[in-house]
Amino acid sequence: MNHYWKRLTAVLAVTLLVAAACGRDDDSGSGSEGDGGDSGGEDASGDFIDPDLDCASYDGTAGIEGDTIKIGTISPADGPYAIYDNVTKGLQAWVTSVNDAGGIKAGDGKTYKFELVRENDSYDPAKTPALAQKLVEQEGVFLLVGNIGTESNLAIRDYLNDACVPNIALATGSSEWNKADQYPWYISGLPVRDGGELLAGLHREHQPRGQDRPALPGRRLRQGVP
Repeated sequence: MNHYWKRLTAVLAVTLLVAAACGRDDDSGSGSEGDGGDSGGEDASGDFIDPDLDCASYDGTAGIEGDTIKIGTISPADGPYAIYDNVTKGLQAWVTSVNDAGGIKAGDGKTYKFELVRENDSYDPAKTPALAQKLVEQEGVFLLVGNIGTESNLAIRDYLNDACVPNIALATGSSEWNKADQYPWYISGLPVRDGGELLAGLHREHQPRGQDRPALPGRRLRQGVP
């Protein structure tokens, strides 16, 4: 994986991270002591997160201590898919760079540094749930970011959703991450198939036959194009 894609992935991940940090910190001050519902249940608040309604127990400042936000990620550091750990190395390099520069300003006006806790599931979704539980329940991370693999992210989706822990910038293009009404704590970091179909449809509508055709790096976007 070249440096361009490492940097692109890291920048996207952290952009979503900061947005989630601001939102989660703001939400923590709006809660009441009433009973909360299961985040994936019938009473869930839909596309917009309401911790009072979505969460049985919510701590909007979990993982934030002083001027440091602790975040976690799960990726394959060994085995046949270890190359994907380059995404995590890119994220770690960005975190180090930001911390060395003094941190990043969040929506509350304060400046924070990051602590990234990395776990290795060897690209085996059977290992991912225990590692996610470790990050949430032992490490006390604020959120998970840049997790690698569709099956691995599916294996922990219900757990993180019920725990109201954000899982953002997912390194997987599955359309499963389009279900914001059921799983509002999941935000994909890669384009999904639905996005490609939408682009192809817009091209068919606005470009006469035979004119410039759209393309993606390394692959032609052929849907609807003869």
